[in-house]
Amino acid sequence: MAEATIEPRPNLRRWRDLSKLRLFFALAFAPIPPYAAGLLVIMGMSPPVDLLGGILAAAEIWSMLIGTLYLALARLRGVVRRAHCLLLGTFLAFSLPYAAFAVDSVLDWISDTNSPAAAPEDDFVDDFEGPSDGAFALIVGIVLIPFGTLGGWTFWRIGVYPARPKDIDVAPVCD
Repeated sequence: MAEATIEPRPNLRRWRDLSKLRLFFALAFAPIPPYAAGLLVIMGMSPPVDLLGGILAAAEIWSMLIGTLYLALARLRGVVRRAHCLLLGTFLAFSLPYAAFAVDSVLDWISDTNSPAAAPEDDFVDDFEGPSDGAFALIVGIVLIPFGTLGGWTFWRIGVYPARPKDIDVAPVCD
């Protein structure tokens, strides 16, 4: 298998050297430092918002779902790289607003709150042409990219970096 020919490097770990329990712990912990940093930024600009607990829960769930998919793909490749962990965190943060809008749309579709009968009778609603959900998600996603990179680095530092190569004993093969 090609995995045995991979030389150990500081920015690369082989799948067989990784602790799976440590990886899942790191996936669960990785959104917390970016969330705390974002909370400090929000508190510096305005008073706390009521939705902060829901935002952390959404980030945790999204991190676990997509992070587990990433780990399945990493298992097939046989290695986990530092750059891939940073890109994973960046992707998770950028796509979080899109995932939130998708879940909101599905919940609206299930509860049928988007029907014309459920719309409020207000002239302001008909006159207002604000940004679309897609444009808003794009802006929020771009703002979240540095926080996601911090989460990817946290995942690398806690879950992947501590792994040490397990050497294969070749003596029985040569006997």
